[in-house]
Amino acid sequence: MIDDGASPLRGRTIALTRPRSRVEELSLAFAEAGAAVRHFPVFSLRLVAGEARALARDRLRESVGAGEVWWAITSASVVSPLAAILAELPGSPDSWAGRVRWAVVGEATGRALHGSGLLPPEAPAPLVGTGAGAASLVGEIVRRVPGGVERSGLPGPSSSSGPRVVHITSDRGRPELAEGIQAAGGVAQTVVVVRHHPEPDLRPEELLAETVDALHFASPSAAEGLLAACPAERRGALVAIPAVAIGPTTGEALRRLGFRRIVEAEAPGAREQVAAAVALLPGP
Repeated sequence: MIDDGASPLRGRTIALTRPRSRVEELSLAFAEAGAAVRHFPVFSLRLVAGEARALARDRLRESVGAGEVWWAITSASVVSPLAAILAELPGSPDSWAGRVRWAVVGEATGRALHGSGLLPPEAPAPLVGTGAGAASLVGEIVRRVPGGVERSGLPGPSSSSGPRVVHITSDRGRPELAEGIQAAGGVAQTVVVVRHHPEPDLRPEELLAETVDALHFASPSAAEGLLAACPAERRGALVAIPAVAIGPTTGEALRRLGFRRIVEAEAPGAREQVAAAVALLPGP
């Protein structure tokens, strides 16, 4: 049993809005801090299908060629879909993954990548962004590009003095990484491997009938989807609930949507999310 000193969120209820497939580590961290956890997913994530899947497969294959290319992942939720798509290409998934350099946001995404079997044993460790959000990777990647790199299969000029980056993401992936790479003189391409699907029968007003001390948002799309599903006359009460944002991009979206009490975690890891909640909800 956790004693009071190790339970800074004892007596608090935190509602987690991220997909059920991505909630385990975060839920455990909040529970260990003493919080009661309410799972309230706004959407689920599914592997792209049909033409979108074929397009993702072709773009990944074409990106691997002469010169160095980075595959950047900003959410652990795309790792399994990526592995499934690479399994459809000739050769083993790790044979493709071993031909590129990797960059990820957050330790959880790095762990997911290692656990997926995509990285062959001899592959260099992925570059892990030290800050929160996709923008944190841009400077890290740019600093590791020695001089010019040749284009191969990516749109843009025939050569570039910056990095070549493929951002592997969802249909609601943010543009900051690609924009930052392009601003640094590099070439960026986005490959969508997973799509958002709203949870059926989502009723945000249920949160108002419960004692929920804080909402946790891991993406702007979760906050946008939650508000969109809420009856207009109840949205004022919903945005009055204190909110924890996984990072600055989500925090900015929460402010734009009208949430009144917001704290941004310093990094995307589960421990940082709990620390942000503790700062937002100090004990008695």
